[in-house]
Amino acid sequence: MGESWARLRLVEAGFPRPEVQISLCDERGIEVYRLDMGMVEEKIGIEYDGVAHHLRSPEQCAHDDARRKDIYARWGWRTVATTAEDVLGNRPVLEGTVMELMGISFELQRCPWG
Repeated sequence: MGESWARLRLVEAGFPRPEVQISLCDERGIEVYRLDMGMVEEKIGIEYDGVAHHLRSPEQCAHDDARRKDIYARWGWRTVATTAEDVLGNRPVLEGTVMELMGISFELQRCPWG
């Protein structure tokens, strides 16, 4: 469910529709990791970290961090970890992080009054 909401937020923010279930394979073609979703050309992976599977313990968080570092070292993918708070909250944390990784910036325009 969280992955779907994350995809929806990205699409509604104007990003290209992320590809889902991206397989990262070793030199023999054997899958080593699978990313929840991402932008393939930009090598940006987005993973939804739910409490049940990822945020239960410091050890699990450390494991996920090590996995993401390995993904970057071996394939060059930068991986964003997002949570229910990021996806269901009001702050554009996910969108801002993806914009930063894509090298996109925006400038607020003030409308002159009077």
